[in-house]
Amino acid sequence: MQTIHLKPSHLKMNARLVEHFGPIHVVLCFTLIACGSSSRGLSTMPQASPEVKSSEAAPKEYSQGQKKSSREQNIFGMEPEMERPVTIPQDVLAILGNAPDVQERCSIKTRAAKPIPPSWFMASELHLHSNSVADLIVQPGEDDPCIGGANITSYWVFQTLPLGHKLVLTNRSFGLKVMTTRTKGYRDIDMGSVTPGLGEVGTIYKFDGKKYRAVRNYRRPIRDN
Repeated sequence: MQTIHLKPSHLKMNARLVEHFGPIHVVLCFTLIACGSSSRGLSTMPQASPEVKSSEAAPKEYSQGQKKSSREQNIFGMEPEMERPVTIPQDVLAILGNAPDVQERCSIKTRAAKPIPPSWFMASELHLHSNSVADLIVQPGEDDPCIGGANITSYWVFQTLPLGHKLVLTNRSFGLKVMTTRTKGYRDIDMGSVTPGLGEVGTIYKFDGKKYRAVRNYRRPIRDN
């Protein structure tokens, strides 16, 4: 196996990854970066909706990795395990099967797999709005054959309604954090990555009454400790 020598800047970047999106397997992450980006696509920064602008400050720093507890999970990433996975409802699977990013990256496999296998995904319940209604966050699972990349993946946020589920946010990033701040009663969401050369990049999403919209892109250098 080829030895990978990490530069000081990479070590600083790793500290930011741990700080933002919980504990990850650092050696695996850098091995994938050193071997080049995945053939399934690599993006460094989610695109904000052009019609929504905001001048608010960047979000507060994420907490150190989230330990298992009685509280619901609010930090998701490519390496931290989903703490309390739940069965994905059939209407959510149907939406995922027709999702543009799934169709784009998995066109051959989706034609061969009808309906799309639930094992391609994993889901977690959390309360975005009401303590009495559990919404869903979905990301690719261990059996995902084509959706995730080397250091980026897809996330889908579903609102739970009386007659089923509604997709209110989807995009690609390294990690997703459900914030404590709220807009129109729904918790804000931060999707971001830490990458060589760019530092920390991401997008803040807020609920507009119907779905989540990007209100602010941010980019910050990796700071020295």
